[in-house]
Amino acid sequence: LSYTDSRSGIEHTSDLESCNICSDNSNAIHWIEAKMFYGASSIPAATSNAVGCILPKARDYVAHYGTGAIVFMYGCGEELARQLAEIGVVALDGRGLDIQRVVEHQRGWCGDSMGNILF
Repeated sequence: LSYTDSRSGIEHTSDLESCNICSDNSNAIHWIEAKMFYGASSIPAATSNAVGCILPKARDYVAHYGTGAIVFMYGCGEELARQLAEIGVVALDGRGLDIQRVVEHQRGWCGDSMGNILF
């Protein structure tokens, strides 16, 4: 599944599409997006960065694919979770997931010489 934004001409796809799973309130989840943003709730919506684009992008996905979910690898604040829920998106806390392989990749890709991951 993909769609092209009529305003920008950019093609968008979610991280996982055509899922057939249910959330905790029995609403179908048609797509899943994974985000590794720390402090995702601290940046206002509609700002010109990846974090500020979460709500507008989620609205587009809901319009094109239906209800969905976003897994926030470092958690999500209550206000952003509420805003997402209002448009049909479940905010999932990924802090309980085993992401050791991701962390090791990050150490080489965006880490300093001491192995610290630079956010």
